[in-house]
Amino acid sequence: MLRRFSPAVLALCLTLPFGAALAQAPADPDKAVSDQAVALLKREDLPIESRIAELDKLIRQSPDNALAWAALGELRERTGQDEAALAAFERAVAKNPTLSTPWHWIGVLKKRHRRDLPGARNAFEQALANDPPNRAVELNELAVTLAMMGEMAPALSRWREAIAEDPEWGVLYANAAKAALALNQEDTARQLVEQGLDADRFEDILVFHWAQHLLREGEDEEAIAVLRKALARQPENLEIRFRLSEALGAGGQDEAAQEELRRIVREAKASGNSAAAQSASFRLFEMNDGRNADRFQKAVNLVLKEPDLSDPKDLRRDTIKAIKYLDEVLEDHPDLWNALFVRGVAHRRIGQYDRSEQDLKAVLALYPNEPNTTINMALLRREQGKPAEAADYARKAAELANRDPAVLMNAAFVMLYAEECEAARAYYDRARMLVPVEVLDGAADPLEPLAEEIAAACKGG
Repeated sequence: MLRRFSPAVLALCLTLPFGAALAQAPADPDKAVSDQAVALLKREDLPIESRIAELDKLIRQSPDNALAWAALGELRERTGQDEAALAAFERAVAKNPTLSTPWHWIGVLKKRHRRDLPGARNAFEQALANDPPNRAVELNELAVTLAMMGEMAPALSRWREAIAEDPEWGVLYANAAKAALALNQEDTARQLVEQGLDADRFEDILVFHWAQHLLREGEDEEAIAVLRKALARQPENLEIRFRLSEALGAGGQDEAAQEELRRIVREAKASGNSAAAQSASFRLFEMNDGRNADRFQKAVNLVLKEPDLSDPKDLRRDTIKAIKYLDEVLEDHPDLWNALFVRGVAHRRIGQYDRSEQDLKAVLALYPNEPNTTINMALLRREQGKPAEAADYARKAAELANRDPAVLMNAAFVMLYAEECEAARAYYDRARMLVPVEVLDGAADPLEPLAEEIAAACKGG
């Protein structure tokens, strides 16, 4: 519910331009088909489904053309058809095993959601053996796969090879430093961080994991120094400034920490970065008003608490208590959007729709593009029996948070209520791709109820 900026992603996955594979291809007996396939892949003015249909025709005419199969695989992947894409890429390498790009994609698809990590490793190794257009990319992908398999020492070795290939790519240093820490090689990690800070294509994720490690070890001053150096590389990066504020606070420099937060609020508001402004404002609230911060947290715990199903009054009793805490917080901080949002959710849970709408709209007046509030307006409209308005809010929320599976799942439920099955399926499919693998590996699949409702409500679901 309360989020910072976009989370840093360590295992960066880059894809290669398919055209890069052409230089490696041996003499093609059907060059005209190959040229048409590559041209279709690049035809952004033509709908992607039309390009897929044309490629299907080409393949029927020339079923042994590896480049046509590879182009079909890439277009299938773009439309989220991972299984069909993988099958096409595997046909491509069966026809011509010397192409590196299809092997790259096979690795990416087998690594995705950890579906086949040994197979992914083999694919990236095959891509490397075929003289790929960018060895650093393939080495990084192979190292990421090895790390996911728990093979940290070989992963670190591959990242070192990648750095030798492209010493200015900052993400390589970030990944290698994290592997070094996992291997308890702190001196190696420190050296990699120092080198990465000087790389031309510096990546902020380089310092985030390292600074967290330093803070855990009580090395506050070193963490602050590293973050200040990173901020000098990217002065406009508010996430680095936020991490610096945390480090300053951990080091007992509260006033300096708050000054960084106030600067984030000013700069974020000026640039329209509402997420950063919200995060920094709330952190200032926590630092300056411990009593109300405690009330707010108690309210959040009550609203998020699983109700006691054996006591039908449990939900209402806890929700009313939460609203009381939030009333007290908002009396002192009337524009604290977090409290307005949670109170809006609480009012909706016990059927106080007018009050819920008042609170949620107050948040949107402050931050018009706040996605959690927007999806809760959709849920509110659904409960009020207003499907068209509910669908409008759900669509906007899904656009604002197109990488948040919880928002997308709720948007899908709203679309089912509005009888818009195609949109519901689309949001479900996207949520399925984004739910963390450790969640999907659990005993209960959080997406299963949604899948069942789509199947029941939509023909052919």
